[in-house]
Amino acid sequence: LRFMYGGEPVEVSAATSRGGLRAKDEDTVLARAGLMSDNKTPWSIAGIFDGMGGHTNGENASFFAAKRSEQLVEDVLNGKLIVPNIVASRLKAGELSEVTKLFDFIAVRLQQEAIKTPQVQGGSTTACIVFSIGDKQFAANIGDSRLYKQTNLGLRLITNDDSPIYEAWKAGSLTTEQANNSTYKNVISRSLLQSGDRFTIQQLEPLQAGEAYFLT
Repeated sequence: LRFMYGGEPVEVSAATSRGGLRAKDEDTVLARAGLMSDNKTPWSIAGIFDGMGGHTNGENASFFAAKRSEQLVEDVLNGKLIVPNIVASRLKAGELSEVTKLFDFIAVRLQQEAIKTPQVQGGSTTACIVFSIGDKQFAANIGDSRLYKQTNLGLRLITNDDSPIYEAWKAGSLTTEQANNSTYKNVISRSLLQSGDRFTIQQLEPLQAGEAYFLT
């Protein structure tokens, strides 16, 4: 996907692999850009949704969550869907509190809809999203899907995993080798479509020329 954002050209590309453990791929990618209802304020969303391998309807869960997230974001920003606790002017200004409310709303709505959708019942997915509005960018992640930033200093991890092993490693209780070899390294504490689980939102520094985001 190629589009103009803030007067600069932006390109979003994706590649996926099922690896050597699964018979089918359970990843879904989204990328969308547009203007808010004022026809002036640009927005964009790019994300990776990783259906939880081995869980019922894992591949359906990632596709469902990606497509519905994309549609909900577009509907809210276009004014087709009004969320009572979101102040449109503050969302347009890119205030962190309102962006957090937007993704809280998406997480709750996805869980509510999943309950009524047989194809995704029992399914779950992790996700990592880069969301831009106006001249501000945000990361929204849940589970162990990650955002990295590539700069002239190298590749840097931006997000934190919702994982007991990751948290123990970050706290210094486990070495990198111990974390990588742990039997529980793939256990996560939060995921989409599960009751009460929400995204973690953080504001990002704008990309400079030659920099890039990598979502995994």
